[in-house]
Amino acid sequence: MLEEKVLAGLLTDCGYAPGKPLLLALSGGADSLSLLHILKQAGLPVLAAHFNHHLRPSSSREAEQLQKLCEGWGVPFAVGEKDVAAYAQEKGIGIEEAARQCRYPFLFRAAEEKDAQAVLTAHHADDQAETILMHFLRGAGFNGLEGMRPVAFLKQFSSQVALFRPLLGIEKAELLAYCAEHGLAYISDESNSDTRFFRNQLRQQVIPEIEKAAPQFRKTILRNARAIQKDNDYLQERVCLSEPPLPLGVKLDALSFEREEFLRKDPAEQTRLLTALLCRLEPAMRDFGYERLEALAQGIASGKKKADLGQGISLCSDGSRIILKRLNKQTAAYPQLNTENSTELSALPVSVSLGAGFSLFAEALPWARYKEMADEIKSSPVHAFLSLEHTAFPLSIRTTSPGLRWQPLGMAAGRQKMSDTFINKKIPNKAREAYPLVFSAGEVCWVPGLRIGNPFRIKENEPHILHMELRQGE
Repeated sequence: MLEEKVLAGLLTDCGYAPGKPLLLALSGGADSLSLLHILKQAGLPVLAAHFNHHLRPSSSREAEQLQKLCEGWGVPFAVGEKDVAAYAQEKGIGIEEAARQCRYPFLFRAAEEKDAQAVLTAHHADDQAETILMHFLRGAGFNGLEGMRPVAFLKQFSSQVALFRPLLGIEKAELLAYCAEHGLAYISDESNSDTRFFRNQLRQQVIPEIEKAAPQFRKTILRNARAIQKDNDYLQERVCLSEPPLPLGVKLDALSFEREEFLRKDPAEQTRLLTALLCRLEPAMRDFGYERLEALAQGIASGKKKADLGQGISLCSDGSRIILKRLNKQTAAYPQLNTENSTELSALPVSVSLGAGFSLFAEALPWARYKEMADEIKSSPVHAFLSLEHTAFPLSIRTTSPGLRWQPLGMAAGRQKMSDTFINKKIPNKAREAYPLVFSAGEVCWVPGLRIGNPFRIKENEPHILHMELRQGE
């Protein structure tokens, strides 16, 4: 029976201590609704928490529907909410990542308030297969190919509450059948059919095609995940036992180690050490692929002086010592150019990394398309619209220099010190030195996220417009 499998997963795989409260992340879909019903029927002390992302017109109505359901079942209910679309635009990240960043702090905060042993999510076997395939296609190493584990500790959200996934061994079809058997009216999220999301493409288009050639694909990938998890545990244990760990210099926002000590390690051990160090420095770090780890190790071996690792982490070297540094909180909200030389933009469209988790996208737009764009985009400081006719290519992206002056939009005559611009916009001192500027023929044409240069403003009915966008989290 499904109920027995769920409870076995909770007790055996997750290590649930009977009697401790559990907080279930309740979306209202078939997965979380069936899990809530099973836990309630088993008499476990479960609480439900729903997060309203405000992504659909029906979101608020569905939150009220779930609250009434929980009241009828006698299940304590908590609700949180945030305009996730607005948050995603503000942070320059994708909707899925924005939803996660908004939802998880609420869930773990609610769990801590109720002294819950864990937050429960209803991730199931189909989710696991999709996740592993996503990681494989993105070039993840062993850590990515092991998929989700029944128990996880997300230190960035809580130091005391675990994350339990008791349904990882259960297929979606079993949960749908359970809902039908017990008359559970679950909520269908229409965004699950939107193939603009990578996961939905895999679920609806890619995996069904794979299963035509390999009908047991899902079971095979799950079996491999369990094997990789065991291998990962063994390898990690061997790394810890093989020789003394890398001696570290530890500061508030940085870890450092001797380059030669690192290079004496086996290449496989190097990537594992880097993963451990990066996660220690930034627990929220996600999707740090194996290819990037290898490139980082090679950069250390070749004596690279400076590199941006994404997600707010940078590497620098004084020759003998390697420093992994997390951006100061004052600078984390601002783009920081973590490259030794300037970056050029020549062909369009183009997207280049600025460092610190930011990138810059540039394209040429016909006038008609520009006119159709929403006013909120045209007025957004992360978007710049410049006269393509008066912009000289290649553009270059580099940092400020002492005494640099420019002509910001609205200043018809004269020039302003770049330092005064930063002061007027309240950019912290620590963020100014590496703040990226876009130059055209030696003149600043855009300070990303702040203002364009007056000489580069667009006129009426220009054939083409240069559109640049500052993005974060890509």
